Amino acid sequence: MKIFLTLLFITLTGCSLPVQQLENSERGIIINNLPRFLGGGVASGVVSGGELAIVMPWQTLVRIDTREQQVNLGDELGGKWGEYVFTRALDGNEVALKLIIVYHVSSEPEKLVKLVQNFASNNDTIKSLVVSVTRAEVRSKLNELQTADFLKGSRFDAVKKAQDAVAKRLEPYGVNITDLILQRNEFARLQPNGTVETVYQERLNEIQRIREETERERLRIETVKAAGQEKFNQAQAEVNRQLEEAKGEREQAKARGDGFFRSKENEAKAITARGNAEVEGLTEKVAALSGEGGASIVKLEIAKALKESGSKFVVLGSGTQNMSVEKMDTNQILNTLGLIEGVKENEKKE
Repeated sequence: MKIFLTLLFITLTGCSLPVQQLENSERGIIINNLPRFLGGGVASGVVSGGELAIVMPWQTLVRIDTREQQVNLGDELGGKWGEYVFTRALDGNEVALKLIIVYHVSSEPEKLVKLVQNFASNNDTIKSLVVSVTRAEVRSKLNELQTADFLKGSRFDAVKKAQDAVAKRLEPYGVNITDLILQRNEFARLQPNGTVETVYQERLNEIQRIREETERERLRIETVKAAGQEKFNQAQAEVNRQLEEAKGEREQAKARGDGFFRSKENEAKAITARGNAEVEGLTEKVAALSGEGGASIVKLEIAKALKESGSKFVVLGSGTQNMSVEKMDTNQILNTLGLIEGVKENEKKE
């Protein structure tokens, strides 16, 4: 009814209808610019994103962007150092920190109204609020560190503590802290005239440079040692290979020598066996010739030899004076020898 009467009043008085369109990411809060007793302050309700807001001449529309925001926390000095926040380590050395905070405003109506009532008249005032609170917490938490802690990972732990503290302070007002990022830190002293002294950091940089060069040299030495070890391993592998080949050749040569030895040993045994057999045969033959009938066997062998040779001549007589050679038929000699032997056998029987 009130809205109808208001619109009717505007229409009758000839005033134009003030209408504002909100972006999808925006939320609107209407402020009555009137004394408290006339209903001044935040009007009821929050205008959602994309809606039309009717703003009376005595009202102001506060447009709050709920998209994610990134803000640099620099102390707004000139040049490079304008991006840095200056604080002090517990032992006195001053430190410059380059930080970015990421946040977004909640779209919850109650928190939005509370934020506008207490702090915000626009997005810039919300940004100033976030930056101020974050700088204070960063200086507080990092002031607990010693100089040596900034050279370790402790500084990141302190930044995380600062982020949690900021989130705890601003969450009731609908400002949600997504991240607090420490991009860089340097030891630097802010002078009264606005200049920055970096002597200590330069010394640290020189020390770091020497350490890095030392580390590179150490790695180079390790690389050279590794390469040398690799060459040694390759040479050792080649020596081992050659030793194995030599060992194999030795085993093969030994096997060939053992085989040759066994072969010759077997040949020697065979020769010995044949020799022993021949000796036994000769022994038996000598024994046979030494016994009865030995002479007959000799004569028979002589006769066989003469027959096989086909000789037609024999030596008769003895001595050098009456030795003569006569031609005689071999068959006749054999017959004569047979007759002689027959006569001797008869004589023995008698």
